[in-house]
Amino acid sequence: MLPEALTAIALLFFVYAVGIGTTTMIGMVAGHVLITLPFVFINVSASLESFDPSWDMAARSLGAGSLTRFRRIMQPLIKPGVIGGALFAFIISFDTFTISFMLKGIGTSTLPIQLFDYLRTNFTPEAAAVSTESILLMLVVVIVSEKSLGLRIHRF
Repeated sequence: MLPEALTAIALLFFVYAVGIGTTTMIGMVAGHVLITLPFVFINVSASLESFDPSWDMAARSLGAGSLTRFRRIMQPLIKPGVIGGALFAFIISFDTFTISFMLKGIGTSTLPIQLFDYLRTNFTPEAAAVSTESILLMLVVVIVSEKSLGLRIHRF
């Protein structure tokens, strides 16, 4: 929580120093990208570890162009890492309250900020219901992506 808050404060100072301020959503998007980028990078680089350069050279020797080599060789190999990174980025970005709170534009609000504002004035079970629905939404996104995209968990 503390590194995320320090990142949000530093980014808030930066967007005001640059002259953007919080009138647009550029600062909030930059903050979410900054927080989630390491998770995407680690997932994609881990999936690139299994890439053998000789497969690319073999496809090149058979006359495949660079787009065909990427689409037929590289993309199936890195697909689990890209999808896993995207899921991590979505879930973490959905949960980053401090960056959204400090860098939100005027008149905009994300779901965590709406829940925070609601809980400051009311204390009813609706907030718990919305939180449960957001957890179920994340679970559905993970299960649907696993089923539709063919990602499998490899057990040792």
